[in-house]
Amino acid sequence: MPLAWRPLAGQRAVAGIEPVQFALAGMNAHINHDLPIAVVSTCTALATAPGAGSHFADYQKVGQLLDAAGQSVRQSFESAAELAVDRHLAAVANLIASWTITSARDLA
Repeated sequence: MPLAWRPLAGQRAVAGIEPVQFALAGMNAHINHDLPIAVVSTCTALATAPGAGSHFADYQKVGQLLDAAGQSVRQSFESAAELAVDRHLAAVANLIASWTITSARDLA
């Protein structure tokens, strides 16, 4: 198992860790470990580069899909009380979540 994924596997049975924490840690491991490997492998196999052709435009489309799904995914982990608070703070939460995902993907 890659080092980036070990904390998730090792902490699955620990009480007090919320499911959303595992989801965020999984996204982090994927973005920082799996995504760069996939980009290098794909570019090598197809004899291309990340900035060639429509690759960057496709990358941006994925970002738009993640941004669009972010709120509903986050809310799927929330209790009724958290959902009530989320309704009041949705705009701020979406901005923060969207910026974080987009920034992480850009850095990767």
